[in-house]
Amino acid sequence: MENQYLIMYNETLFYDLVLSFAKGIGPVNTRKLLSYFGSSKELCIAKNNKLRQLGVSKKLISSLKLPDNLRKAEKEMKYLESRKIMAVRYTDEVFPNRLKNCHDAPFLLFCKRKLNLNNKKILSIVGTRNMTLSGKHFLMNLIKELKKYNPVIISGLAYGVDICAHREAIKNDLSTIGILAHGFDRIYPKNHYDTALEMLNKGDLYTEFTSGNKPEKANFIKRNRIIAGLSEATLVVESAEKGGSLITADMAFSYDREVFAVPGRPKDIQSVGCNKLITDNKAALLSNAEDLAFSLGWEPEVDQIQTLNDREPYLMDADEKRIYSVLLRSERMDTEDLSIESGLDIKKVLAKLLQMELKGFVLCHPGKVFEAVGRIN
Repeated sequence: MENQYLIMYNETLFYDLVLSFAKGIGPVNTRKLLSYFGSSKELCIAKNNKLRQLGVSKKLISSLKLPDNLRKAEKEMKYLESRKIMAVRYTDEVFPNRLKNCHDAPFLLFCKRKLNLNNKKILSIVGTRNMTLSGKHFLMNLIKELKKYNPVIISGLAYGVDICAHREAIKNDLSTIGILAHGFDRIYPKNHYDTALEMLNKGDLYTEFTSGNKPEKANFIKRNRIIAGLSEATLVVESAEKGGSLITADMAFSYDREVFAVPGRPKDIQSVGCNKLITDNKAALLSNAEDLAFSLGWEPEVDQIQTLNDREPYLMDADEKRIYSVLLRSERMDTEDLSIESGLDIKKVLAKLLQMELKGFVLCHPGKVFEAVGRIN
């Protein structure tokens, strides 16, 4: 009786899940068949001869008609309900438009919060699991600089660049979404579990996999297309000659999305992949946040600027306010000019700038050139 109620309560989701358990159908064929039949239920109960007329193979028909799919769907519905996990269909209004426009987009996404990502600035950040200290510092500074644009940061919760991107986004109060290569019944790797929980405060976790799916190699490639498809741009921070981040970049390139790569010295192992993307004209060279924002047409968000300006009187002393006011009147300025314009000794300027950078009021560019964060252009 309980199972009958569950099926009647959400028949559409039930048959969507039945369809998701049919092996070999794939997202492209799923969407084609659904466009013909109109619903998962009609597809699942369609006569075999009708399916054969449409060119569906005997093997796939057998997979669609497996009685075990019904049992699995019932079990999964109970699991989703008990864990408060939501399913978003590709025809739903909140299904991300960018992903929907990809030919191989999943027809179901499982999530915790049902974030509306449409009309949001979205950047995927990927790279090697063996991140260098230089790469880490670059990424930390980049996300700090990007804060005023308030983008959503997407990555795969993996070691190295992925987890660094998520954690820096959290640190800078930005929404961040982790794309899983498995079901919601686990977090891989396990020691990123606490970070995954933190991400749910302002971001989310997405997966196309039902519970029981393990983080197998093929799943990571499927995961990567969602990372690329959700984003308006993909940034590769560091990558060896081969790796998953290059696959993600290729996918983003095939979706006609912007791709950026951080260049490195030719002999650096973790820069080979990035340098090749740039050389092959598959990625634009990226060295700072302003270039990325300019390329994507991003403008600072008013609430981010206001938040910074509202904090000024409480977190800056008199000398810091003097330096900050000078920078607000300028595009960028080096320390010598700042010393002259502010009337402060160069040593004091350097000490104050360090404190202001730690507080997030200024950005330091190469050559000891500084810029005020929150400056209205």
